Amino acid sequence: MTRIGVAYGANPLTFLTLAGVGDLFLTCSSPTSRNYTVGFRLGKGESLDEIIRTLGSVAEGVTTTKGLKMVIDELGVTAPIASGIYEVLYEGKDVRERAQWLMNHPAMMELELPARSKGGPVKELMRKLGLPEDADLKTVPQAGADACPP
Repeated sequence: MTRIGVAYGANPLTFLTLAGVGDLFLTCSSPTSRNYTVGFRLGKGESLDEIIRTLGSVAEGVTTTKGLKMVIDELGVTAPIASGIYEVLYEGKDVRERAQWLMNHPAMMELELPARSKGGPVKELMRKLGLPEDADLKTVPQAGADACPP
């Protein structure tokens, strides 16, 4: 989510607010969320067609995933979770296999800070994150693969 927004010029810290991660958390954890319901039922082994047929309302994440995949591909952004969701929904990939792959995927930086900061908000954020002021954040290991394996 952050990488996509930043690719469009957004401030990465915006995604740490209630409007960003707060909304995401509620969508992913509330049994009253249609998106949660779709994911839960997929995890139980139901087909997407059956879920959509019996849901009784629209789960906007199902259709939004198609557009998101187009944006990811157009921007060349690495987004393993979004790519994995697309593969489950539209390419018939096994939900358990994709979840396992994501759990074993190397950790990646979600928020890249400038390698050198002369102060201000970046310096304060680095302090709060417990990073030394002179840290070269560009040397943090990144994931080797840009997309989910076949």
